[in-house]
Amino acid sequence: MDYYVKDINLAEKGKKAVELALWDMPGIVELERMYAGKKPLQGTKITGCVIVTYETAAFIILLKKLGADLRWSSDNKYASLDDACAYVASEGIPIFATSELTDEKFFWCMEQSAKFPNGEKDFSWPDIIIDDGCDITRFLHEKYPEAYDKLKGTCEQTTCGVNAHHNLKKEGKLKTIVINVNESVTKSKFDNIYGSRESLIEGLQSTINVQIGGKKAIVYGYGEVGKGCAKVLRGLGATVCIVEIDPIMAMQAKMEGFEILSREEAAGTGDIFVTATGCIKTIAKQDIVLMKNGAILMNMGHGNMEVDTEFLLLPAYSHSL
Repeated sequence: MDYYVKDINLAEKGKKAVELALWDMPGIVELERMYAGKKPLQGTKITGCVIVTYETAAFIILLKKLGADLRWSSDNKYASLDDACAYVASEGIPIFATSELTDEKFFWCMEQSAKFPNGEKDFSWPDIIIDDGCDITRFLHEKYPEAYDKLKGTCEQTTCGVNAHHNLKKEGKLKTIVINVNESVTKSKFDNIYGSRESLIEGLQSTINVQIGGKKAIVYGYGEVGKGCAKVLRGLGATVCIVEIDPIMAMQAKMEGFEILSREEAAGTGDIFVTATGCIKTIAKQDIVLMKNGAILMNMGHGNMEVDTEFLLLPAYSHSL
């Protein structure tokens, strides 16, 4: 059974939101126009593992219109939009995602999205994987390596996911070719900068709704995502400092008027912390224990990768060095 909210009214709400999102997605609209009446993806099995937003839903619907056989899950246990999921499901697309999942359900959903029914008891694996954060790639490599026997390839759209794929390759475990979408010009020079600054503020304000002006914001990493985050926070009146280990990127941040801090200096003085590195444990236990009470901790990458979430989930009395 598909794992989504089965609600006609919710699906209609999601459909309207997706239609609004398409105003800012001319590429999707143009592709649909170009291939109207054609099915270039006919017979192609595609598994997607990307957080289900309205924009993702628009992309999923397009892939179906292009003829793809689709199954979808989310790389994020918490943030998929139920109305977007309900709309996708109402279009007859198997989707396994909701706004909140346990670890057990999270991995179950990924497994279901990779198994295409082939008779009552049999199934087949996808031809193409669309991944976000290398989540389903790592899952299948570890649990179902046979899924890669006939796989044509994977595409990956994030910095942390590309790094994870590189690590799999170095370890001799990568079983497929990977298209590095993250370093395409439209992703790295546009979405990573401008899309990130929009989503950072939307996520922060919809979750906590705090005033940004007057606070000290620390951005970890001054790559394309870090640039977008730093500039939007400064534009809203925050004092913004950068933590960056690459000397060239740190110098660039300095030339653009940002103060450069060490991890220790940053942890003890910031009000808002944003990770944008794609590296593991950018904010670790030794950083968290130095943060003031009421500090806001965010990430723009993989939450349980860039931030030591295992430590955050420990009982409060154990939060000491």
